Amino acid sequence: MAHCCGFPNLGRSKKKKVYVKFAVCSVCLGLDGDSTIKEVEYCDLCDAWICTKCTPRWLGRGWLATKKMFGI
Repeated sequence: MAHCCGFPNLGRSKKKKVYVKFAVCSVCLGLDGDSTIKEVEYCDLCDAWICTKCTPRWLGRGWLATKKMFGI
């Protein structure tokens, strides 16, 4: 499973556990409307559940983070 932005320690506290589960990917849902269940990993930096396919989607993740920050 890839980590945040492809870097294994980015957005992760050494004190926290790595969270992996089967759920809806926040990026897939927000950008594509895809609500299928897949293996996702929680990113503390993004505050989102992200699948392996969406890890390199920089622009989409940035847009969703901006929307979340401003409540759009």
